Amino acid sequence: MKFVVGPDEEPFHILKSEVDRREYFANNNLGANCMVKIGKNKWSFQRPCLQSIDPDDFRPVAEYLSTGSFGLQHFENADQKDKAFASCCSAWRVADDLVMEDLLDYVVKKMDKLRPWGLLETLAFAEVVYIMEGAPLPAYRLMKFALSELVADNYLVYLREYPEIFGERMLRIPEFLDDVHYARGKKLEKMRAESQRYDSAIDVEGGGTDVVIPVLEVEQVHEATDLDEKQDEREHP
Repeated sequence: MKFVVGPDEEPFHILKSEVDRREYFANNNLGANCMVKIGKNKWSFQRPCLQSIDPDDFRPVAEYLSTGSFGLQHFENADQKDKAFASCCSAWRVADDLVMEDLLDYVVKKMDKLRPWGLLETLAFAEVVYIMEGAPLPAYRLMKFALSELVADNYLVYLREYPEIFGERMLRIPEFLDDVHYARGKKLEKMRAESQRYDSAIDVEGGGTDVVIPVLEVEQVHEATDLDEKQDEREHP
């Protein structure tokens, strides 16, 4: 089956059997009406959104449809990881457009193999993932959780090293901002509880001079309180 992709109509050829076995292509509401017979045993998948897809983004998708995977499966150096990361971004864009649930799940697993992610790479991928609001499929929930957790873990590093890029990206993606704040609030709450447990333990033991107690900065405590209040407002408007 021929997929014609992009404004210049670049062709990609995929076995029709691989297309037929995927429900999101075979379902009448999504794909079956897009399968057009163009000759004896020849078919074309014609869907308007294919015209707006970059052929470079579709390459890993075509490979996945044909083989069940795309790109390298093992990474020996940073250059190979960078290329794999870029391919995951491309594949997610197309899978999002065509509602390819199995490909989204595959990208989640491949991204896990690529850990640890770079700080700027994480922001770039978040911008791709958060185009879709909410989590209509499990892959969105898993990927959004992983991205927001990583940013929350490195929140102060982002503010110190990439303040302008970080601030601009957060403001441009409100859902991402909410998820990061929620994750960070939970982490600060956990740190505060651990600090209180240390305090209680030392009080019971009668104090001591050689014990180092992790104490939250005043700003972090205030921030955690503010974030908890904002989360409560979102959950109980």
